[in-house]
Amino acid sequence: MEGRDDRLLLFYKTLIWYSPEYNRKGAIAMKHKARISALCIAGLLLSGCVTSGGGGNLAATAKKYEGTNPTGRSSLWCADFINLVLRESGDSGTRLRASRSFLQWGEPAPDNCINCIAVFSRGKNKDKGHVGVVIGRDAQGNPIVVSGNHNHMVGEATYPKERVLGYRLPKVSRALMQQSSL
Repeated sequence: MEGRDDRLLLFYKTLIWYSPEYNRKGAIAMKHKARISALCIAGLLLSGCVTSGGGGNLAATAKKYEGTNPTGRSSLWCADFINLVLRESGDSGTRLRASRSFLQWGEPAPDNCINCIAVFSRGKNKDKGHVGVVIGRDAQGNPIVVSGNHNHMVGEATYPKERVLGYRLPKVSRALMQQSSL
């Protein structure tokens, strides 16, 4: 019998496979999307890798801005961008311009999360940092992130996992968590 973690990983991989945002075969994914059961969604919620309520699909929302600067700011706007993404996804965000403010936002997320917020160190100054949305992992487990102020625009890049200060998720509705555990 598979363990809980194995089942949750299978649920997670199923969602990624059938999700057009993560699957280049979007038409095929849409055709089979109905096959994802309520049990699968409940497993994903319990795993902490995907959330409901505030937060929505952060990765898809962030990716739609690639190559642009939706904030209009000229420097230090990664936190502004993530707050914009969160607002569009139904969450208030931190409402602060500091990337490290996201270390106190939402709830801690597992190190293997996708569609979550990652906060990174930047240099040796403990006040500096960077923040973005995790959209995947490379072969070494480093997070692939969409973030603002990446070469003065929204862009995708892989960051060393050693620079990660924390992963965060929107707070999940307690009622939904209770329903999904039935």
